[in-house]
Amino acid sequence: MDAPPAGAPATDTPAAQDRPPGAGPGRLTLRADATARSGTGHVMRCLALAEAWRAAGGTATFAAAEIGDGLAAMVRSRGFDVTAVPAASGGDADADAVAALVQRSGGWLALDGYHFSADYKRCVGAAVPLLLVDDFAEPGYEAARLVFNQTLHADPAAYPDAAPGALLLGPKYTVLRREFLPYLDRAPVDGTLVERERVRRLLVTLGGSDPDDAAGAVLDALAELMGELDLPAVALVIGAMSPHADRVRAQAAALSARPGGPAVTVKTAVADMAAEIAAADLAVTAGGLTLQELAFLGVPAAIVRTADNQARGVAAAERAGFAVDLGRFPGLTVGEIAAGLRELLEDAPRRRAMSNAGRRTVDGRGAERVVRAALRGERPPLTLRPAGPDDAALLLAWRNDPAVREASRSPREVQPEEHARWLAGVLADPDRTLLIAEEGGAPVGSVRLDAGPSGQEISYTVAPAARGRGVAKWMSRAAAARVSGPLWAAVKPGNVASAKVAEAAGMQPASVEDGFRIFRRPALPQDGAVPRSAAEPSRPPAFPDDPD
Repeated sequence: MDAPPAGAPATDTPAAQDRPPGAGPGRLTLRADATARSGTGHVMRCLALAEAWRAAGGTATFAAAEIGDGLAAMVRSRGFDVTAVPAASGGDADADAVAALVQRSGGWLALDGYHFSADYKRCVGAAVPLLLVDDFAEPGYEAARLVFNQTLHADPAAYPDAAPGALLLGPKYTVLRREFLPYLDRAPVDGTLVERERVRRLLVTLGGSDPDDAAGAVLDALAELMGELDLPAVALVIGAMSPHADRVRAQAAALSARPGGPAVTVKTAVADMAAEIAAADLAVTAGGLTLQELAFLGVPAAIVRTADNQARGVAAAERAGFAVDLGRFPGLTVGEIAAGLRELLEDAPRRRAMSNAGRRTVDGRGAERVVRAALRGERPPLTLRPAGPDDAALLLAWRNDPAVREASRSPREVQPEEHARWLAGVLADPDRTLLIAEEGGAPVGSVRLDAGPSGQEISYTVAPAARGRGVAKWMSRAAAARVSGPLWAAVKPGNVASAKVAEAAGMQPASVEDGFRIFRRPALPQDGAVPRSAAEPSRPPAFPDDPD
């Protein structure tokens, strides 16, 4: 007699499915400002980090002494609170207030901004766990528990006093906001995204403030090229804090109205910058964070440097092969901008090579790596091992837990002799795989694969003491990754948590059979890529044994 499955359709709390295995990363307070002179890049980078932190099961909130109402509203629209720091930005009172805020709420502090002094970093670093977002190895980094520098020119030698294991350096740590995640599998890293012989859409985006009106100079350069080239349509993105927005809009309208002029669309408060970049064949940008977003999506970049501190990063981007430095603005002339654009607009092979170089440089997994680094050492890793006869008592106890019985095909309690026969049969059957998940060596759940005519059926059980920590989602993803053929799961109607687990493993609702919702995933393509669920369209399985 075959007893009911030891891991029948699963149980776990719905909220737990949004958290990773273990206790999760806890709370993160992100301290960043945005002004007309400093731009919005620090806040936007922190937004990407906050979204990754939340996706891993943590909570995040922003603290700012200076931030425009529009940008603050955008951060809140993403589901994060913005707390005002009641002190002059970057001063001693600011440091004291932020340290006290984080001590009250608990968790980590992420600090991002060039105006925070070494004393500020040391003050907050002595009080709370500090994740320092750094671009230039400025003094005070030694106070941070983690130093996160995603720039192309990041060099470990610049941080001789960093704590062991503290450095997270280079473009592999580039953080991208959630709107970029659906593009993670857009093309192979060594594939080209720019296939067109001519540029049909030019993106112009020069930062959140553009205080010197570089956008106006680019429009003047395009006007110079009229008559020489068949100009592409132009998408001009103006930052929320631009002091020249009205003048640039008028200039764009005038250029579009000229006979033979390019169609220029001006956009502000863009909610989905990833879509704007993905639609472009070429971009004109400053040397800030957008440069690495362009690299990720394989869009060649012509750079108009708008700050002196962009020089090292832009030089590294040129060496990497995905960008061309047109020069420093102000100082760079309209004619020089026009000449640089002419070269790129006329050279399709060069653009294709730049596209490939960008994709090789930025793979888009950086935010996950940063969060994993924050978790490292704070929870033991999760692993899977084959079940054995010695696991009989443990599996029986899990199977007879009331919550598991309620979610199983049969709610009755299984007797020890019955279970022993069932387990012996499973372990001897080459078409059935039973695995135990362990957290630091302690069993926390089981997952089973049963081969049949319609593919492998997956089921799982989470130990009662381990519920609410995302173990189910992790186990199912890990087991699904072992299966190349069709995969399916049976879930009781109303079991929202298990439905989310099935979707996280790449399955989608397919039918209702015998009172169960059936979720299915077709056989994988030859490249082994796991289809992404609707809930998580492109996030990879965050396995704890990821070498990153």
